[in-house]
This record gives sequence, C-alpha cells and structure tokens, in this order.
Amino acid sequence: MALPLNLTVKMGSHLVKQKVKRVEKFPLIVEIEPLFACNLACNGCGKIQHPAGVLKQRMPVAQAIGAVEECGAPMVSLAGGEPLMHPQIDIITRELLDRGKFVVLCTNAVLLPQVGS
Repeated sequence: MALPLNLTVKMGSHLVKQKVKRVEKFPLIVEIEPLFACNLACNGCGKIQHPAGVLKQRMPVAQAIGAVEECGAPMVSLAGGEPLMHPQIDIITRELLDRGKFVVLCTNAVLLPQVGS
C-alpha cells in the first residue's frame, strides 16, 4: 500500500534535512504510550499484568507533546494499552496534528462509536 503523498514528502524532506546536517542517526517515528490500561484482556499481553497503580497512570498532555517535540520525528504512533481510554487523547492528537505531525492511533477500535447502526 502506498503512503499518502503529503506523508511521503514530509518523510523525504526530513531525510534530506538530516543528511544535509550530516546527522548519522535520527528518528523517523516515535511511539508514545500515554497509558498501559486496556479495555480487553488478551492472552499473552503483558500490559494487563501491571499493578493496578501503573494501569491507572495517565501521561499528561504536556509530557506527551514534549517527548514528541524533543524527538523531532515527523511521525507519531500513539499506542498503549488502549489509547482511546486516555481522557485527553483527543487533545494530545489535536496538539500533534497542529504541529504538523502525522499521527497513527494504534487502537482496537472497540471504544469508537459505530456509524450507521
């Protein structure tokens, strides 16, 4: 499957900028896990085996945005557990999109509203 043209251009320009700066190693994508909690209990998943205190933790918006900004990668994967369980995932996503980042939301989609039913 081909990448969208704007993503291809963004990634290509990021690569060229790093090469011009003679940066040998640099990130293309950063993965942020704003929480470990999940709405499923899949066999073999280590996330749900964390202590309850860890599962209740939520990464603050400023920390998530700061980590992405510090990294400098043009693409962000929001994963977790289930990122849609984070009460501010919409704000995190909007802030990243407003900064020109390409955001991939890694979700099981169970919490998305069903359309047309």
